[in-house]
Amino acid sequence: REMRLVAMICMQPQVMASGDVVFAAGSMANSCFFLAEGSFHYTFEKSHEELSNTWIAETCLWIPWTYAGDLVAQETSRLFSLDLSAFCSTVAKVDTTREMAMAYAKECADALNTRRGPVSDLWQSLSDSAEVNPSKSIRSGVFSRIIPLD
Repeated sequence: REMRLVAMICMQPQVMASGDVVFAAGSMANSCFFLAEGSFHYTFEKSHEELSNTWIAETCLWIPWTYAGDLVAQETSRLFSLDLSAFCSTVAKVDTTREMAMAYAKECADALNTRRGPVSDLWQSLSDSAEVNPSKSIRSGVFSRIIPLD
């Protein structure tokens, strides 16, 4: 049920024209994006990547995040933006969902804190095999700074 709410309330479709800037390095992240159709160019430090059909800037859902690179549409393209504020409000409504999000946020922060070198907006905090255990979650974790617990 909560995932349906996230999809209905938090995700907005957008059409980008060639050359449209989705986000720029150094700006505060208030959304993450799913690049659904078309082609996007991502620049981070001295590297350049062509992207499509992928999530980008997901880290902003779990910790305060500043976009690390630039994302620009290369052609008329479609993406879905996931608004951080709407996501946090929706996830916070159900205790179990909030607990799971807090546990994931803590694991994300721990993984970032132990990583060496720069981290781009493409970085995924946990591997597909990682398991989040909500019973290990603590109410004062990283996610509690983003989602009100009262």
